[in-house]
Amino acid sequence: MKKVLFSFLVSASLIACTSTSKDASISGVYNLDKQVIKTDGKDSAMNGSQIKMYTATHFLWANLGADSTVNFGFGSYVLKGDSITRTSIYSSRILDTTNVLTYSFKTTEKGYSQIVTNKNAAGKESQMIEDYTTLAAKTPASSDLEGAWKQVNTTVIDKKDTMKFTNIQYKVFQNGYFMFVRRFATDSTQKTFKSGFGTGKYTYNNGNLEETSDLTSSQKYKGVKFKIAVKFNGKDEYSQSISDSTKTYIETYSRVK
Repeated sequence: MKKVLFSFLVSASLIACTSTSKDASISGVYNLDKQVIKTDGKDSAMNGSQIKMYTATHFLWANLGADSTVNFGFGSYVLKGDSITRTSIYSSRILDTTNVLTYSFKTTEKGYSQIVTNKNAAGKESQMIEDYTTLAAKTPASSDLEGAWKQVNTTVIDKKDTMKFTNIQYKVFQNGYFMFVRRFATDSTQKTFKSGFGTGKYTYNNGNLEETSDLTSSQKYKGVKFKIAVKFNGKDEYSQSISDSTKTYIETYSRVK
């Protein structure tokens, strides 16, 4: 009887260690390894590169398709047991339309896996299965920049001219990585828009920010190190300034809570 009880306790302990607890954290940076859509018993693999970040309260993901198309999503989330409920704040597809999605989640040796179940108008069910690998350790915040931000103002100084405008841009700093996503007008008519993003590693020390993109929708900036001056206005707002040979770009961000 004692041997049976001991075996049961060991088995229960192992199961508990491999399942997701209600207090689990998913904060970190992840690379999408595999994405498969199951429909009518058939599997179809998706191509492209995708990075996803989770702070303690928000998520941000961006995808660069094989055809160079860009998709992204930003919002808040709640992790409870073996499921995530995600609320969209802004995305490349539905813009600022609110969308709530709940899907299953489980940790793996490499990172985590998620399964999203959908039904079309005819009631036919499909599943999208995604496997992610952790890119950054789940460590405490390493700088005052860590967290989720929204751009609230942009100033461009060109010699004697100063122009101010607002882009739709979100940015996350997490565990030594950064990512920004944006939607911007392609011309002065403000009628045609395009999506873009960049993600990679960063360092920050005493107002000096350095960013290097590993994956970006603008290939000319891949691998380029940017040195950016940062100035905080309280803990929930900061401005960053970067200059080239002719212009200075000043962007102001507000922390998303």
